Amino acid sequence: MEMIEDIPHHWVSVAEGVIDYHMLDYTEWKTGVRSEGAIMSVTALTDKLATSNVGTVVNNAVLDWSGFRGSDIPAAEQPKRFMDMVWPLLCLTVAFDSLVYFIFRALWKPPADREQMEQELIERRALENKLREDAQAGRELERAV
Repeated sequence: MEMIEDIPHHWVSVAEGVIDYHMLDYTEWKTGVRSEGAIMSVTALTDKLATSNVGTVVNNAVLDWSGFRGSDIPAAEQPKRFMDMVWPLLCLTVAFDSLVYFIFRALWKPPADREQMEQELIERRALENKLREDAQAGRELERAV
């Protein structure tokens, strides 16, 4: 079951990266401002503060409800409720979570005007690089004079 559960983890990281960078490019295209640093920082902070803490609270509540006595207690001494729940909790909830995640990722569609967006961003970034190089050359010329 763990092998089957591990399969989505390989494509999830790729899908997340593609969607994140499409979103960042789209935001830059619409606003003219590159915001990767701010968006990724807020996302990481939100994950640490909210997602991790909510998961910990829910996990602890379920373990308390099931009567789990601790990992140092042998399985034979664990309550029946916990023993009945351990397989569904460890396997089926992960499979369900992966399925829901997959469905939402499958429903996401990139912007229809993606080719136009990419072309305009390439042109905009090339112009920014040229301006940056020209400014650097100007500063070097001033230092030389």
